[in-house]
Amino acid sequence: MPLALTLADLLDSLDSGEPLVMPSSRAARELRTAFDASRRALGLTAWEPAPVFSWQQWTASLWSDLVVAGVEIRLLLNAAQEHSLWREIVAEDRGHRTLGSPDSLAELAQSAWELAAAYSATAYLEQFFAGARWNALNPDSRIFSQWAAEFRKRCGDRCLLSTALLDDALAQHVVLGALPAPAALQLAGFGDLTPSREGLLTALRKRGTTVTKHDLTTSSASPPLRASVIAAHPHDELQLAARWVRGYLEEHRGSRPRVAILVPNLTEERAELDSVLREVLAPELQSIAADLSSAPWEISSTIPLASLAIISDALNLVQWTKLFAASRCCVLRSTFPACSAFYPRAIRILPRPLHGCTT
Repeated sequence: MPLALTLADLLDSLDSGEPLVMPSSRAARELRTAFDASRRALGLTAWEPAPVFSWQQWTASLWSDLVVAGVEIRLLLNAAQEHSLWREIVAEDRGHRTLGSPDSLAELAQSAWELAAAYSATAYLEQFFAGARWNALNPDSRIFSQWAAEFRKRCGDRCLLSTALLDDALAQHVVLGALPAPAALQLAGFGDLTPSREGLLTALRKRGTTVTKHDLTTSSASPPLRASVIAAHPHDELQLAARWVRGYLEEHRGSRPRVAILVPNLTEERAELDSVLREVLAPELQSIAADLSSAPWEISSTIPLASLAIISDALNLVQWTKLFAASRCCVLRSTFPACSAFYPRAIRILPRPLHGCTT
């Protein structure tokens, strides 16, 4: 069962020297910064850096150890290299020309591959391409299955490894004993782990690693502040949020507070939000020659989860009783539930009339 720790508890746990893995690079960087600040507060002038890594940094370092030891010769692709390979495959597929550009299609294929790898579903793609369930796929899924098979083939021919498959590759080396397992490993801030990550941790546990998961909590006992403000225009709403953040930061200047701003669609609103933040929080960055790396904020963006087909199907299942019969049939025709052991159980609990949905 995960242990609930405050920031102070996490900083104390770093004294053991055990590596601490966090979900994102930003979370790891923030904890390293807090660790350095705590050491300066103790009057120290030099100290060992905190062994805090993001999951990606940690797994990449393990792969580097395998390469240095001569166990692995495959090149671990970065995001740009992997995109280039996907684009190459898409551009060469003249049998499936669409209105989409090769770059946009390559981005979609890469994100789909990463999602499939995270849930250990790449084997299903190979089965589909081999014809085991070819008829169950819609045209888009068939095209992606072909691209995925070609992507895996080219990676094998060129001694390349997709970052999405790194967890599985490391787990195989742990099982074979080629990758030494650490005595202890700490994880903090993770929710539910994806099957690929859980597989790597399971392999480490079998080799003797003690894996400890920590949930993060706060030591503040003050009641939360809730306020609702109505703005006439979305731009005015961003302006009000930025001014509120500025006032809050100035009021709590001594405690170095952190504030999160959530927007409905960051991909579309990112440019406008960045402009408003520069205008309100850091006017000195308005100059075109300004160094934006010193901005006192960080914007992280990804595609909306609701736009992913598997998430859309899950939401449809949750709201089953509120959907029209046509939507229910779309869920039944989806290939995503069919890939899991959940699907047969879901079919058994459906109302009898829906069993006859045409596909």
